[in-house]
Amino acid sequence: MRMKAKETGVKINSIFQIAGVSRPLYSVSKICDAGCEVHFTKGEGRVTRNEKLIATFPRRGGLYIGTLMVKPDNPKRSKDSGFVRPE
Repeated sequence: MRMKAKETGVKINSIFQIAGVSRPLYSVSKICDAGCEVHFTKGEGRVTRNEKLIATFPRRGGLYIGTLMVKPDNPKRSKDSGFVRPE
């Protein structure tokens, strides 16, 4: 798809894909709203806060894949997954 950035006039060529979701997706905007920065390279994505490395996401097959452990906020309420729908 050919596009042009409204602010700069720079031309951008990109491909968009639509697919079924089979695993949790981590929102970059939510990460940034939490005070972190995200930097993507050809080989990995890196999340930092105050220049301290928080997590890395190696790129595999075109996706940045992270392995994270999930711990419930309140173990007595383990039914609550913590996942929410976007507003």
